[in-house]
Amino acid sequence: MECVYNAANTLEGQLALALLKGVGIDARMDGEYLQGGIGELQALGIIRILVVPDDAAKAQAILRQWDQMRAPESAAPGQSPRSVFIVVVGVVLGVGVALLAMMLSARA
Repeated sequence: MECVYNAANTLEGQLALALLKGVGIDARMDGEYLQGGIGELQALGIIRILVVPDDAAKAQAILRQWDQMRAPESAAPGQSPRSVFIVVVGVVLGVGVALLAMMLSARA
């Protein structure tokens, strides 16, 4: 069998596997149970999707297209101006509430 995809985690591997099986490509996931094998550290790069060599090119094309379609959703959080605004408001409110609580406890 030939490796056509390296998944970041088990969930991503299961999604890729289901996608390939859904279009009729016989595939299997290798390494899904090894993810915690290094103790408490995350083991990376060990989850692979394997197919028979005859289906490798088709599977890679499908998975490449899948990666391109889901790329906007996997953008890092906190990149939009709205997210920055929400964080700033949260910090200001948190500091204000903490100061108010300290002032009230000092009076008592």
